[in-house]
Amino acid sequence: MKVGILTFYYADNYGALLQAYALHRYIQNNGAEAYFVPYIPGNEQRAYSIDPLKGYGAKDKLRRVMQFGARMGNYRAFKAFRESCIPVGNGNDNPDVIIVGSDQVWNEKIVDDIAPYMLDWVPETCKKASYAASCGTAEVSEAALAAMRTHLPSFTAVSVREQATAQVLAGIGIHAEAVADPVFLLPADAWTQIESAPDGITADKDFVLLYLLRRDNAAAAAAAEYAERHGQRLYVIHPMGAKMTDCGTLLNGVGPREFVWLIHHAEAVYSNSFHAASFSVILEKPLCAFANGNLGGRVSNLLGYVERREMDGGIIVPMADSPELCALIEHSKEFIDNILK
Repeated sequence: MKVGILTFYYADNYGALLQAYALHRYIQNNGAEAYFVPYIPGNEQRAYSIDPLKGYGAKDKLRRVMQFGARMGNYRAFKAFRESCIPVGNGNDNPDVIIVGSDQVWNEKIVDDIAPYMLDWVPETCKKASYAASCGTAEVSEAALAAMRTHLPSFTAVSVREQATAQVLAGIGIHAEAVADPVFLLPADAWTQIESAPDGITADKDFVLLYLLRRDNAAAAAAAEYAERHGQRLYVIHPMGAKMTDCGTLLNGVGPREFVWLIHHAEAVYSNSFHAASFSVILEKPLCAFANGNLGGRVSNLLGYVERREMDGGIIVPMADSPELCALIEHSKEFIDNILK
């Protein structure tokens, strides 16, 4: 069986690439041939371009120029990961199944047009399904709802990553199952096998990791205080080379492999990223999670499945074998396995 995956495989974003990798590897591990559908929306090509002149206006171009040096190292690391781990089709692959997801593939604020992610181009002879797809918000336009009413009934199965998206679909008469993010489909040792230390960083030197998708002074101050109190370095990362705080040392050359390594070897992780929280759970690392706007609900929802040991300063040590989380993961695997039958 050949399976095409339509998702954001092109994004220089730790979560986007690692969840794409995880879904692909899980499908491959179950005996099917999988690849990524070669489609990148025009606005996304511009958003992830390394060229500062592709910025949106003077302010964004200036920001990209200032971040160019830090971004270039990360860009190379992302590119290397895609070349080794993200096989992209040629447009003439003749799949038996197309899976759309995971990620915010139905979010109109991200993609130019959601129609391709409704799989309106897929022939009737090909099975269609979604895995952990998301609208990114409960506020969905009438045009998007109309597209969903038209196209999703032809899907063999529909799954979403948040209850909010499931409720949106339920409102138009479409049943969708809530499933785990793809990164949970793989065990911890599958992740540690692909990790790689950033240049110049070694596991014998204790450090705290700070990863902010949005500026959060309270998170940065808490991470800096913890690192100072324990006599540890504070390393800061961002996929686009942005330094969201004046605290710590911004690392360069951090792609998906290095991201996993840093979480695995950190003494503690401070972040408002869902995937930093996810890998902290998978690798059972001390975590201090902060809300990230509308995405804060995803982290709290995840941690609701997880048993943990409480530490001082809002830090938890999550347990990857928590029964509720394990049940969700098994349900998610069964969902994919049924698609592949």
